[in-house]
Amino acid sequence: MSIPVAPTTRDIVLRQKYVLLGAEVWVGDPGYSSNTGRIYVFNVYSGALLRTIENPVPGTLKFGDRIFACNGNIVASWSEKVCLLDGQTGAVVRYFSESNPSLDSTFGHDVAVEGATVYVTSFPHGHIPGNAWLYAFNSKTGALMGSVNNPNLVVESQFGLCVRAINGTVFVSDPSYKVWVPSIGRDEQIGRVYKFQGFVTSADADDTWQVYE
Repeated sequence: MSIPVAPTTRDIVLRQKYVLLGAEVWVGDPGYSSNTGRIYVFNVYSGALLRTIENPVPGTLKFGDRIFACNGNIVASWSEKVCLLDGQTGAVVRYFSESNPSLDSTFGHDVAVEGATVYVTSFPHGHIPGNAWLYAFNSKTGALMGSVNNPNLVVESQFGLCVRAINGTVFVSDPSYKVWVPSIGRDEQIGRVYKFQGFVTSADADDTWQVYE
């Protein structure tokens, strides 16, 4: 199957931003209309365009840049906005909000979904030491269930560049992590991946988060 370019779209950027949801494929087009962005929903079998979802927050850019499947719905992240979209209509169900907002970090830089949990990173801009977070939200209620501050308290930290959730364990990258190397007499950037426990049970209760050494 090939996905046709939607009508009336001239500056379309159909990047590799897509999610399979049942018999539908959701494709993000963050470059639409001078980077305002939109999402197209196609029938998997016929390629027919079923509906178009416009950017729900006027003035923001690159809607559709990052989309993820979540229990029959879609999580979208763009321009420091993270929301849950109804899988049937595309309407906004709820927004997820940062509890430690800062001008020196970008909320929603990366997202991971496992079960009913939505993990969101707040990526640092490199001006305030340790200014980055990992958040865990309940997708069914929008409630914040837990958060972890950047363990690497240095200005140049890139904690939260990437997040992945696998079998109740969350992995967060910090490629800028450095260690002192005596043989060369300087810090060497080797990177680090942090491993956290953060799993939602069938009762939607979050376990205690622990940092693994």
